[in-house]
Amino acid sequence: MSSSSERRRRVDRPHLSLAHKALVLLAVPLFLQIALVALLAHVHSQAEQEARQAERARQISETANAMMKDAYAIASLIMDSLEHGVAVDPALIPQVQDFEEDSRQLKKLLGDDPRSLAILDEVTGATKSALALTRDVSGNLDVRFPSHSQQRKNIYRQLRRYGHHVARLTALQQENRQIAEGSPLRQAQYREKVKTTLVLFTILDVVAVLLVGFYFTRHIFRRLDVLIENSRRLAAGQPLAPRLPGADEVARIDSAFHNMAETLSESARFRQEVLQMVSHDLRTPLSTVQSLITMAEDGMLGQINERGQRLLAVADRNVQHMITLINDLLDIEKIESGSIHLEKADVPVSSIFEQAEQAVMQAAQARGVAIEIATVDLVAYGDGNRLVQVLVNLLANAIKFSPAGSTVRLSAEARPGAVEFTVSDRGRGIPAAKLGSIFERFQQVRSTDASEQGGSGLGLAICKALVELHGGDIRVESEEDRGSSFSFRIPSRSGSSAGTAVTLL
Repeated sequence: MSSSSERRRRVDRPHLSLAHKALVLLAVPLFLQIALVALLAHVHSQAEQEARQAERARQISETANAMMKDAYAIASLIMDSLEHGVAVDPALIPQVQDFEEDSRQLKKLLGDDPRSLAILDEVTGATKSALALTRDVSGNLDVRFPSHSQQRKNIYRQLRRYGHHVARLTALQQENRQIAEGSPLRQAQYREKVKTTLVLFTILDVVAVLLVGFYFTRHIFRRLDVLIENSRRLAAGQPLAPRLPGADEVARIDSAFHNMAETLSESARFRQEVLQMVSHDLRTPLSTVQSLITMAEDGMLGQINERGQRLLAVADRNVQHMITLINDLLDIEKIESGSIHLEKADVPVSSIFEQAEQAVMQAAQARGVAIEIATVDLVAYGDGNRLVQVLVNLLANAIKFSPAGSTVRLSAEARPGAVEFTVSDRGRGIPAAKLGSIFERFQQVRSTDASEQGGSGLGLAICKALVELHGGDIRVESEEDRGSSFSFRIPSRSGSSAGTAVTLL
């Protein structure tokens, strides 16, 4: 019960159209490419940020190092002034100007870093205090502090504290120098990350496309296999597989195929009904009418005058024409439906010739046409009755379109692996434009042939179909006003040909 429910769910599951499946196939790699671009953009942004931080750290390190040099130079000048008792004007010390410029530059580089700004403010304040001490000392140089005086000791103590404050810049300088020196390694790491990302996304892209493509193509091919199987079943006359579910293009084609099959089935049923009607409701009464006409012509129904005889002859011809047409239609239907089964055997060609001659002799005599049959010693492998039918149709056409006093020739020759039959005449011939369609159904050389010469236009089509059922082929060579030559070949088993011809009237 559960398996049937599962099958029902699979059948009722909606199917994407082929266009939507194509969009999915395009969207999967596109989505992955967008994700790849976004990730690469993020990595690139990180790399750029790292480069900016490294450059900033390098500038901070260089500026802090320059400030330390300037600060130590200032402290050294102050110490010299105390040792030698020389007055120093801070405004004239060039390092003071450099220190102040570096301080402004470093403050700009530090931005909003509170810890680093506190160190900078501490060093800047200490430098200002040292410069103020220099002004105080310079103003009292005439006092000549003794080297052991308490005031001199206080000055040295303040200068040492200044040195400690300046040393705080060393930590800031080294910290940023390490950041700058470590940047190439981090940049290499980012480049490696980009390479890894490209490789992984390429693999993921290929795998995703293959998986999605495999899923969709397998699904599509499975459904196309159903169409192929249905076409095979239709050709074999078997019931079709159930209609495909869904509303995609394949399902619509399958639905149209089922509709076509139903229409063909209905058409075949209708045609079969028509043929049954023709066979039972027309041929049988016509055969009865023909029998009555024959009885009347033979005087079995009483004496009939000359005019009545002529009318009976016309009626007999028309009835015979109708019976021939019905028989031809039934033969065509049997051939097309595959209901004709050949009973193949080794058949003497001379026997086939004899039967065909007897069937058309009366018509030939009536039109004053002679039949010349080649004496042969051949054996053909086929259905003797159907081969006779082919020759009768060809001979009847040749007789019908040959002038009185002419000759229709019937011959056969051994060919490699086949026997070739030929019926030739000296009639009016076939126009070159008609040669390609002469073996099609209801084809006549002239539009008036059906009414003037009789016939259904199906004889040559039946000949072609019967010859092809034997595995052979049929062809015609003709020239207007000089006659036609119809030849067909069927497989043979053995044979030889002999050469004298006899004329039969």
